[in-house]
Amino acid sequence: METNPFDGKVVVVMAADTRPGKAVALELARCGATIAAHYRSSFETARSLVREIEGIGGFAVAFKADPVDPEQAESLCFRVHGALERIDLVVLNATRQAWTGDAPPAPRGPVELTGVLDTVRDRVLGCVAPAYAALPVMTGQGHGGVICLTGAGDGPPDLTDALVTNAVATVLERLAGDPAAAAIPVETAVADGPEAARLARAWFGRPAEAAPRVP
Repeated sequence: METNPFDGKVVVVMAADTRPGKAVALELARCGATIAAHYRSSFETARSLVREIEGIGGFAVAFKADPVDPEQAESLCFRVHGALERIDLVVLNATRQAWTGDAPPAPRGPVELTGVLDTVRDRVLGCVAPAYAALPVMTGQGHGGVICLTGAGDGPPDLTDALVTNAVATVLERLAGDPAAAAIPVETAVADGPEAARLARAWFGRPAEAAPRVP
């Protein structure tokens, strides 16, 4: 009898209170994973997602944190591990909806450009900090994975989206090359649930040393 590779797996979905994050959380919950649903501010939205996952026979717990603050990112992973006893996958969320909502206007001068760069900084830091925070837990387990959702989510990418995508890719390449992360696959995915589930199924269904890695 074939076993479900998602059975017993705990997935941290960042910004699960946004459209891209919710889609991934629901898709992975349908596959059988336990969902640690992160949210920044909207408890009602997160609670609604937890109830929706429970309604399809899954299990989820909501966790609040501002991942732009590295201490809160570390606290998030500590609380998830304490409550659910493991972290098998972290789904990062660098999409526009996770941080800024609609696209900001194109910069027309140094002041506006500074605002764009501040937005890029927050999105990049808030995206990658949870991956580094979860690394000790996953390396201690001897396995784990990181998926990063990138892009605008809705509509064409703008300058901010392009800068964030490039910066996050660079940081994740360094993470993949870290000797401490030798057994941790890192990959980027478009902002939809099925693609994230496909990657997760590929990792969970094979030995860690055979899992895909960033070149």
